[in-house]
Amino acid sequence: MDRRAQTAVEYAILACIIIGALIGMQMYIKRGIQGKIKAGAEQVGSVSYSPGATIADSTINRTVNEEDTTYELVVNGETYSVYESSANTLQNTNRNENVLGIDSEPVR
Repeated sequence: MDRRAQTAVEYAILACIIIGALIGMQMYIKRGIQGKIKAGAEQVGSVSYSPGATIADSTINRTVNEEDTTYELVVNGETYSVYESSANTLQNTNRNENVLGIDSEPVR
């Protein structure tokens, strides 16, 4: 009976060591995967994304229609003044992005 308990404890300790090692290597594993994704993306496209070489223009057009109404409402012989307001908003956004070549990237 003592031998089974010792074996179970040994397996638990081994599992904790393996989990601890994986948690410690988590950053390196993530960076490795990100590097492979970046390398694959560069093979597919001829232009690479670079924060300093990306130029973006945005145009936002907004139209707002507001409507106010005031009227009187009679309930059980009492008159109440009611004010209603509504607003409708229409927004269109156009965004254009251009990525410069790596050779024309600004120096930081």
